[in-house]
Amino acid sequence: MAKKRGNGEGSIVKRKDGSWMGRVTVGRKEDGSLNRKCFYGKTRSEVSEKITQVLNELNTGNYIEPTKLTTGEWLDIWFEEYVLPTKRPSTARGYDDIIRLHLKPSLGRIMLKDLSTINIQSLYNDKIKDKKLDNGKIIKGLSARTIEHINALLCTSLNQAVKSGYITKNVSQNVAKPKPEDAEIQYLTVEEQKRLLSVLNTHRLGFAYEFDMATGLRQSELLGLRWVDVNMETGIISIRNTIMRQRNFDNEDSKTKIVNGKPKTKKGNREIPLPPSIFEKLKLHKEAQEKHKQEYEAVWKESGLVFTSEVGTNIEPRRLLDTFHKLLTKAGLKKRGLHTLRHTFATRAVESGMDVKTLSEILGHEDISTTLNLYVHSSEEVKKESMTKIDFLFK
Repeated sequence: MAKKRGNGEGSIVKRKDGSWMGRVTVGRKEDGSLNRKCFYGKTRSEVSEKITQVLNELNTGNYIEPTKLTTGEWLDIWFEEYVLPTKRPSTARGYDDIIRLHLKPSLGRIMLKDLSTINIQSLYNDKIKDKKLDNGKIIKGLSARTIEHINALLCTSLNQAVKSGYITKNVSQNVAKPKPEDAEIQYLTVEEQKRLLSVLNTHRLGFAYEFDMATGLRQSELLGLRWVDVNMETGIISIRNTIMRQRNFDNEDSKTKIVNGKPKTKKGNREIPLPPSIFEKLKLHKEAQEKHKQEYEAVWKESGLVFTSEVGTNIEPRRLLDTFHKLLTKAGLKKRGLHTLRHTFATRAVESGMDVKTLSEILGHEDISTTLNLYVHSSEEVKKESMTKIDFLFK
């Protein structure tokens, strides 16, 4: 016989198999009939606690009808409805990678309403560990900074799930995340820079890398630079256009596509005065391009870009990187990412005494603190020189 807990407070009964079941009314259905929910447990107190929790939520207006969505299904909905319509394609691509590669494989099958802090904590604890394969190869775990990015995305999506009424709280907010280490930037020393410059004239794209080292442009900005953005009288370039290859969310037959866009932030739209020697070389580059265009008129496709393929179209981002690696090898240097050129420019600028505000504007940083944190450091050469200057105090 069911033991009553008072009017509207549900009932609890012992089942034939020894377990307990409780029922509570949580409202009415669309047809007007009572909407009753059942709860099960090994003990009466366990079921009683579940009913009490639901009653408290009903009394405070926080009760949410349990959803049958899995965490993976919700992430798909959130991505389609809240990310794609509002974020830049490059940002959406990053979100999609995190969801597809890190979140859905581990958390995707868990019911959204059942997702817990410990589920997320276990995922992060596993992701940060190094993995040893059967062949002895070691796969490095994710960095603390990457875990930070993953959790930020998950937290945002679960916040929306709360606002949308699917869950009552965001369980990702209480996760203990590893502390990110300070980012270590990769840049060329003065000697390495000289070695690279010595081989750049051996390739038709060589000036593109020298230009990048002299301006600190991002790869997408370098590829998207147009002649209309260059003032051939003053030697000032305007950063207004970007080119990058991005994930194609509109066509499953083509996984990626080349996209012309605008700089990501307001500060990204900027003007940069070219160093005089680079401006002179740019004039020669323009003359050479015009000559090449005439020679290959039959196949030339006018794009208006400063740096192009052999037939005038945009340079493939992957090809730009592959060629850079070949030139580094030719110079006897280890392979690095193309962003190394931007870091090298910024490091040389600081070493040359450029003030941080000016450098921040040239780099297009949204906040000057980004410039300070990344580049206001001393190389070994600068440290030695600085220490030598105070040596007279001890003689």
